[in-house]
Amino acid sequence: MKIHFQQALRALILLAFCGLIFQLHYTGDITKYINPKYVRLSQSASILFLFLFFIQITRIWTFNRENVVHEHHHGQDCCHQDDHSCSHHHDHGDTPFTVKKLLSYSIILFPLFTGFFLPAKTLDASIAEKKGGLAILGNQKQVVNTSESSDESDFDLEDYSFEEELAEAEELEHDLSVNEEAEEYPMKSLSN
Repeated sequence: MKIHFQQALRALILLAFCGLIFQLHYTGDITKYINPKYVRLSQSASILFLFLFFIQITRIWTFNRENVVHEHHHGQDCCHQDDHSCSHHHDHGDTPFTVKKLLSYSIILFPLFTGFFLPAKTLDASIAEKKGGLAILGNQKQVVNTSESSDESDFDLEDYSFEEELAEAEELEHDLSVNEEAEEYPMKSLSN
């Protein structure tokens, strides 16, 4: 009996992806990564990975046979002997581990490591304020500088307060809601 370690690694990768998706569903963190309308699709992907894991398990162990012949998709027979002397251009998982394979496995394993070891973080207004808010404010500064003359442009990004802008926006919103309520009350008194 021969054990194929690359086939075992592939089976473990499939099981790990299945486990990662299951864990994300179990904890409810899946919605931090994908749109909620795709939850069913990710559940079916987890089941598919589990099914493929069970298929891959059968490829880990092989029994030594003198000559095994199977037909490939291109219609040619491939003769498998211990020295693997036939020349076709695909891998059955028993060729030596190369840098190319290491790169391939690294690309596949990267999302697994990040999914298991990095915490899920919801994108909220504080991140937008830290990241995108400065870019928007920088664009506002450029517009102010180009529209006004250089003598009148005292607008400085460091003096700009995002909190003051939010307070002004809340005051305007409050004033609008008061005006809407004032318009509704005369209508109610006229209808009675």
